[in-house]
Amino acid sequence: QKEGSDFVLLKLVEAMCVIALLINVIIELSDLLNEIKNFRLVTYLLSPFNWIDWLFFLAQSTAWILWAQIAAQTKDFRIEDDYRILADPAADVRPFVTNAEAEFNFLAFKAELQVAADRLTNYSMASAVTVILFVMRILKGFDFQPRLGLVTRTIAAASSDLTHFFVLFLVVFYGWAFVGMQLFGHQFKDMSTIANSSRTLFTMLLNFDPSLFYSEMGHAAGGAQMQTIFELYVWSFVVISYFVLMNIFLAILVDAY
Repeated sequence: QKEGSDFVLLKLVEAMCVIALLINVIIELSDLLNEIKNFRLVTYLLSPFNWIDWLFFLAQSTAWILWAQIAAQTKDFRIEDDYRILADPAADVRPFVTNAEAEFNFLAFKAELQVAADRLTNYSMASAVTVILFVMRILKGFDFQPRLGLVTRTIAAASSDLTHFFVLFLVVFYGWAFVGMQLFGHQFKDMSTIANSSRTLFTMLLNFDPSLFYSEMGHAAGGAQMQTIFELYVWSFVVISYFVLMNIFLAILVDAY
């Protein structure tokens, strides 16, 4: 099957992708050297899209290295028909005595399988990051056309204001996440840690569905006094984060559009 046309086509596509990656790295290195010669290194480093280019190269190179390791490991991968770990399972005395060699082979097989699974997981993650960064590079490439480059130019124009906005947003968001963990984390699992509390608040921010959290959090709040605190907590977060901060975020983008 390795000699079939599909296998040859696969290897050809892989070779073309690796060559394309190398060409892109050489072009980007040439741009970097040109910026250094013209004393514009700081300008180059301040451009987020240049960082996206290098992160893309890193992610894709990582994915190819992992793919090569997986291919090399699975090339000679063998599974025995039977691993007779028990020396004599039918014995009347000590039936669970193991065969040392068979047990070693099984444990070695298990370890090899775990390594392959871990590499495949890492390869999938690296590939996913590569695709996301590739989409961002496409957006950068659209900058030559007035309408297609509208997204990148808008983000670039608003980058300074967006940076300050996200600092403010994170301070407010994690402040409410910490308070939620302190008030409700002992009874409500989705507020039990900062990470869980952050996910709950982010879901609340994007999709204010009371059935997802409201009744459970209200029950975790307890008595009448805590119920009042619970209502203040939820609605103050909604007003400040959704009605104020999200609209400021939209205003920044509209102003830079």
